Formats: sequence, C-alpha cells, structure tokens
Amino acid sequence: MASTSFFMWNLCFGLLFLAYGALAAPPRTPVNVPFYRNYKPTWAFDHIKYFNAGNEIQLVLDKYTGTGFQSKGSYLFGHFSMQIKMVAGDSAGTVTAFY
Repeated sequence: MASTSFFMWNLCFGLLFLAYGALAAPPRTPVNVPFYRNYKPTWAFDHIKYFNAGNEIQLVLDKYTGTGFQSKGSYLFGHFSMQIKMVAGDSAGTVTAFY
C-alpha cells in the first residue's frame, strides 16, 4: 500500500512539474519570414509586388488577370491574414477566394 501511495505522489508531482514548465515558458514571438521562402507564385508573376524586404506582398488585380501562389509545404493549420481593397462603387463581379 505504501508503494502505491509513493507512486501516486511522484506522479502528481511529476504532472505538476510539467504543467508549471509549460506555463512558465515564454511565449514564442512571431518572426518575419520572406514570402518566397514559404510560397511560390503559380501564375501571373508580374502581378505580385514585394515590400518590406519580401515580408509583405501585394497581389495586383486588373481587368485582364490576377495572380496566384501556393505554399511550398503542407500544413494542417496556420494563420493567414489579408486586407482586400475593392473598386469603389463598382465591385460587382469581383471574385475573391481563399482555400
């Protein structure tokens, strides 16, 4: 009976130690990574403008074409953000897709 109690106390302290270590670890800070490191343009290469040393891009959409890119790796989840500027007063027929 004493060995079972000893084992349970060690297990509790071990789990407590792991939980404390996870909470005490500093959060990871995001790092700027150039666009070309993780993505590759797939078509209309001249419709991608690079800014901020390649860390930001602008996708150009005109009356002839847009542009496309794809990830170099496969991911189960991630974070992606965008700001879309539509044509003032005449954005009917504009299709945006993100998948």
